[in-house]
Amino acid sequence: MYVSSLGVQGFAALPSWQGELGRVARLGGPARSRAAVSDALLLLAASFDRAALAALLHGWGAEAHEILGGPLPEGATFTGPRSLRSVVAPGAEGMLRVTGTLRLDPPLFGKLRQFAVRDVRLVDALGSEPTVTLKVGARFSPEFDAVGVDLLAFAVGRESFAVAGKERPDWLDRFFRALSGRIGRGPLAQAGWIARAGRWDPESQHAVRRGLRELSRMLPGQGLELVMMPEGIAGLGAAELVPLRRLGAGAERAAGLVGAVWLSGAEVLVIDEPPVGRRWRAWLAAAAETSGSPLEQLVIFDDDGAPLG
Repeated sequence: MYVSSLGVQGFAALPSWQGELGRVARLGGPARSRAAVSDALLLLAASFDRAALAALLHGWGAEAHEILGGPLPEGATFTGPRSLRSVVAPGAEGMLRVTGTLRLDPPLFGKLRQFAVRDVRLVDALGSEPTVTLKVGARFSPEFDAVGVDLLAFAVGRESFAVAGKERPDWLDRFFRALSGRIGRGPLAQAGWIARAGRWDPESQHAVRRGLRELSRMLPGQGLELVMMPEGIAGLGAAELVPLRRLGAGAERAAGLVGAVWLSGAEVLVIDEPPVGRRWRAWLAAAAETSGSPLEQLVIFDDDGAPLG
């Protein structure tokens, strides 16, 4: 799955913007405009992913948040800085709107085909193109201590479906739960490595081993085998364990990028700060285009990217 188009409304730095996104999307422009598009991608995910909403609030500087609703998020209460008001354009009445089109992979498309057995409207909808389009709204309270997240519109291909009331399809929540975790922002903190390594399922353990191999390849000259310890990644020497932070200035950043690709579970990865060096950029781009990689799309913001409006 990847995001093929994105529309943004209501952000102070980007009151209105719409663009097409490729499998590797490099976007430039002013820093605040980049942040608005990055936040818009997380807001799109926040309609079906509690972790995405929590990450969005954290990025805005909100503290002590409580996610409301379940299993799908409906909003949050929080404490936060006064500067949070600067996220929303003055004339937007405290409302952010994001419209995104997701191009589905075969498993997600197959899930919709299963739902079509009980909803004939899906049969025609799936005959047009394998996409879904979501319009999501986030409205802040006047005091900016709460935000409501609402699905404003939903379509499969060219067929629109109700998002509220009795006409809302009973399969919609199940489909959204299948989307959870597929859009994420990197890099991945060491805590993410530790959490994944602590899951005793083959998929997680294979992912950790692949991540360590990739990290070793991207950190040449260490002469150490990288291993997972309870405290995080370490280099295994002949007579000592060397913590990751002592393996060089860029080691922790490198682990965050490798972890975001191989361990986070995200298929659409957003990187706000580009890695230093062409080698890392080429590695990230290849991860989004190489068969066998869990990554389907890379959205990266840097000075050389396509300028935002």
